[in-house]
Amino acid sequence: RHLKFTALRSRQPQESIDYQRQIMQTLQLSEDKREAYQGLQGRFQEQRTKMAMLNAQLGIASREEKRNKLTLTELDALPAGTNTYLAVGKMFVQEPCDKIIEDLATTTKETVSEIEKLTEQRKQLEASMSETEKSLKEILSTATVVSPEDAANA
Repeated sequence: RHLKFTALRSRQPQESIDYQRQIMQTLQLSEDKREAYQGLQGRFQEQRTKMAMLNAQLGIASREEKRNKLTLTELDALPAGTNTYLAVGKMFVQEPCDKIIEDLATTTKETVSEIEKLTEQRKQLEASMSETEKSLKEILSTATVVSPEDAANA
C-alpha cells in the first residue's frame, strides 16, 4: 500500500514561498518509508538548530578571546606601578596589574579550550548532518513522482 504526501525539494530557506510552491511535487512512498522520511526530516531540523546554537556559541567565545588578548596587550604596555582597576558590577576595585594579567591569561586559556571543544562538536554535527541528508536523498530517490493531475484523480 502506498501513501501520497507532498515534499518540498528545496534546501534554501531564503527562497521565496512562491518559488517553493512551484517546485513542490507529489511523491508516492510506502508507509514505512514515509515514516522514516518524516523522522529523518525532524532529526535534520534538530541538527540545524543545534548547528545554529554551536555557531552562536563559537562566535561569542571567539569575540571574548579577542577582547581578552587585546586587553592583555594593553596591560602589558603599562609601566610598572600603574594603578589598575577591575570592574565589578557598577563599581571598580583596585587590583595589582599582575593579578589582572594572570586572571586574563587564565580566562583566555579557558576560552581557547572552549573554542576547541565547540569546533570539535561542530565537526561531529556536520558529519551527522551529512549522513542524515544522504539518507533523506536516498529515500527521495526511491520515491515515485506523481503528476498533480494523477494525484487529484487517485
